[in-house]
Amino acid sequence: NNSNSNNVPSHQTSTDGSTMPISALNPSAVSMTDDERMDLNAADAAVAAGARVSLVECLAGDADHVDADTLATVFSVASEGHAARVVAAQADQRQRDMARRMREEQDAEYEASLLRDRKRAQEQAEEKARLEAEAAAAAAVAAAEQTRLACRQNALDARQRLAFERLPVDPISSPPLGTTTTTTTTPPPASASSSAVTTVRLRLPGGTTASRRFRSDSPLQVVFDFVHTLPEVGSTLLVCHLVSSYPKRLFTPRDEQVTLADLGLAPQATLFVQPVAEEDEQKELDEIQAFWAAKGREAGGK
Repeated sequence: NNSNSNNVPSHQTSTDGSTMPISALNPSAVSMTDDERMDLNAADAAVAAGARVSLVECLAGDADHVDADTLATVFSVASEGHAARVVAAQADQRQRDMARRMREEQDAEYEASLLRDRKRAQEQAEEKARLEAEAAAAAAVAAAEQTRLACRQNALDARQRLAFERLPVDPISSPPLGTTTTTTTTPPPASASSSAVTTVRLRLPGGTTASRRFRSDSPLQVVFDFVHTLPEVGSTLLVCHLVSSYPKRLFTPRDEQVTLADLGLAPQATLFVQPVAEEDEQKELDEIQAFWAAKGREAGGK
């Protein structure tokens, strides 16, 4: 401030680069247009937003005694004197901006890396859980299959033992249908020409053949038992059918109690052993069991 009576304008310079609002200047010190006041307000807003504004020159006095040449000279000198500081400030601001951008980029990359790591960990956990579930399911299937095969093998062994127990050493000595034996001795085989004897030739699934003589009044059961004593059948087939080629006819375990003579298989017959698919065995066994259960009820009712 200048208190001389002649109102000669004076000036002071801020050398510490301190930040202060432009509105700290006395707006009545100089006359300003509306545009200049808008610029001043915009500068104040920038300061309020955190921008750095440094006071480098200040003129005070009666605006009527401050001419344009004086203002131009003062601010030209001030601008030249502080050019280096402005350049340094700009360079410092660029460095700060670059450092800020680098931090932002690094932070963004770090967050992206964390997100990728979390996603990868989640995918690995899901893959591990999927593999464990598949392994557990496969183990359960394998265990169930082993149990099924063991049960089937037990059933095959039981069926083969039953066949050996029921089949006499010489099938010709098998008792007629409806009779029982209490002795292990067997009469001598009947001659091949005897009308009481039936010769059955069997063609097995593997292409081999087998034949044996049976009493004509024996039930078809003895033929099925003989088939199940053969290794090729007894170790692989739990249920099978017998098929005659001429006349074409299918024999199943439901026909076991019918005599060979009544079935038209005497005095000789050629039968094909027809396997029952493994997946259909249980259904076939259930149907046979139901068939004989119904027969038993009918017999009991009579």
